Amino acid sequence: MMCMLPAAFAIRKKFPKANLFVLTNPGDTGNSAGLAEFAVALPWIDEVINMQSYERSINGTFKLLKDLRSKKIDLFVSLPQSTTTLRRELRDLLFAALTFPSWAGGFRVRFSRFQKHFVEKMDPILSEAEFLNRLVLEIGVDDDQFRLNLSFDKFSEYELRRFISDDSAVIPKRLLAIAPGAKRSTNRWPIQNFIEVARRWTAAGGGVLVVGGVGDATSGRDLVSGVQNGFIVDLCGKLSVVQTLTILSGCRVALTNDSGAMHMAAAAGIPTVTAASGRDFPGLWAPFNRQHTSIRHPVKCAPCLKEQCTENNVCMTGISANQVWLELWTHALG
Repeated sequence: MMCMLPAAFAIRKKFPKANLFVLTNPGDTGNSAGLAEFAVALPWIDEVINMQSYERSINGTFKLLKDLRSKKIDLFVSLPQSTTTLRRELRDLLFAALTFPSWAGGFRVRFSRFQKHFVEKMDPILSEAEFLNRLVLEIGVDDDQFRLNLSFDKFSEYELRRFISDDSAVIPKRLLAIAPGAKRSTNRWPIQNFIEVARRWTAAGGGVLVVGGVGDATSGRDLVSGVQNGFIVDLCGKLSVVQTLTILSGCRVALTNDSGAMHMAAAAGIPTVTAASGRDFPGLWAPFNRQHTSIRHPVKCAPCLKEQCTENNVCMTGISANQVWLELWTHALG
């Protein structure tokens, strides 16, 4: 959802008085509760409709269509992911037609798995956000209106101290946010490498904040126990989306996998350094932030587009902690 926000915001600026709603499906691995939280940070969107709140049946689909028709839609804009298929786009086009909009557009198949060798020769490849931005230009949005524009409170030590048990602890000025989680195992940098970077950062006098969802709790505990000495706080599963954005905004830099946390750090306005998997095309899922650095380890099997790696995740294990540390340290000195 983060990748489509700049395009959606440009649509809002084009139609400031419109009732703007987003129809989305978190998917089988998505977080419906997190989606509701995320909507709080988007006051310029009037409504976020979660398709999973409807029964997955013909009756559920008819109920959704009925609710959408009641809104008397003037403009239906599809913002498809790069991983979409022709079958899915035809299905979505039919669905859009059944909501009876005055106009519908945006349906695209960007490339397929069979075009992998052709696409990987494109230089540079458009990121998902840039692709969607170009897509909405056809409805006349201004090309200078693309923004993430999330609403969150300004960082304060008071907000952070709520999660620190030691009231006398001194919060370092240089804070590093580490987000060790990722939806796919193919996108996860080894936890031991995160620990090594955290040790170096705290040894240099900085502090580490570990962020993530409930599913990242084990990684958060491993990081804290692995560092032992120095200022490190595990916030995994303890923050709302808006609180996470606030905490991230107070950090000097964020270290992430290719994950939702990477996009949130970019939205918070801080530099991001990402240990990037070779699963996808370079730069495809880059955040909408010029302060982003992606570190990749070249391997022959990339991009594989696989959900599970059969080569021991060599594209991730090949990225050394020292490579990442040197990049992070340039931000520490900034």
